[in-house]
Amino acid sequence: MKYFSSDFHDWHKNIIRYCNRPFGSVDDMHNTLVNNWNAIVKPEDEMYFLGDLGMSLSEKTIDDIFASLNCIKKVMCLGNHDLKNAKKFKHIFETVYDFGVTAEVEIMGNKYKMNHMPYVDAITKYDGRFAAESPKRTWGGERLLCGHVHNNVDWIFKDNMLNVGVDNWDFKPVSEIQIHEIFEKNEPILRVKEEYK
Repeated sequence: MKYFSSDFHDWHKNIIRYCNRPFGSVDDMHNTLVNNWNAIVKPEDEMYFLGDLGMSLSEKTIDDIFASLNCIKKVMCLGNHDLKNAKKFKHIFETVYDFGVTAEVEIMGNKYKMNHMPYVDAITKYDGRFAAESPKRTWGGERLLCGHVHNNVDWIFKDNMLNVGVDNWDFKPVSEIQIHEIFEKNEPILRVKEEYK
């Protein structure tokens, strides 16, 4: 089984406040992320991580985080907060894509693009600085799995984009079955105004 996630921001104290995460401490957040992951994912399952593991983490901390997670580490699409750690991921994942590079994966017979960033036409004004790293839509309307925007926009799924960030999935990974069902149903998953900042 393939599992997808992004935006752990592990050991990042300020993300608790920025995204209104329900944790009293970084220890609580870290333990919840690991426990939720391991309750769902088996050691033989594959991980596709779409960026922002943490900020300026040491190589030992990165190793410890991934050693604690059940899975085969297949693909890492670097996020903007992974740039200082880029070289540290290369010995963990089979394939690491630089920030802004769009990868591909097949899920149940359909091709999907993967990038830390959503499509360029969906980024917020604040994130305009990352427009060059955001994928552009083509005539084919490719399916995109992304992260980056946390819970700071009014959508989880719309316009052929699915945000797999943990803030949208109760701090759990998203399975290929869930992804397939969401894209096949093709109905927007939106937040009510009060739920996002």
